[in-house]
Amino acid sequence: MQKRRLAGALVALLLVAGMGPRIFSATQAQEPKPAKLYFLTLVHPTWKNAEEQARFAPMLKEHGEYVKKQFEAGKLVVAGPRLDGVYGIDVLEVDSAQEARQIMENDPAVKAGAFQLEMHAIRGAFVRPLR
Repeated sequence: MQKRRLAGALVALLLVAGMGPRIFSATQAQEPKPAKLYFLTLVHPTWKNAEEQARFAPMLKEHGEYVKKQFEAGKLVVAGPRLDGVYGIDVLEVDSAQEARQIMENDPAVKAGAFQLEMHAIRGAFVRPLR
């Protein structure tokens, strides 16, 4: 229950604080584009202690390189760890849930079992361009 509340709060935060409304011209207002799909992924570490975390260290470097590649390819909008270290958050902008799941499941750290994924679809009703 707490995870669902947290996920809901994160979605609201992303939509309200991080993404303002798009501005459309008069012609665009007459024919609005369909809302884009985004996928909020909570990336939960599976390790229980420092020894287990150390075992995944090589995969974490590969994970960083993989995430950077997805960002550069335009698939990833934002990614990073929560400051309290509980888990990471990724927001993907892709065409389908299948594509989002494929990207996340091909992460070397996910394949190695270092992370478990929790994915939520978001319809981007209000999205501002990146600054």
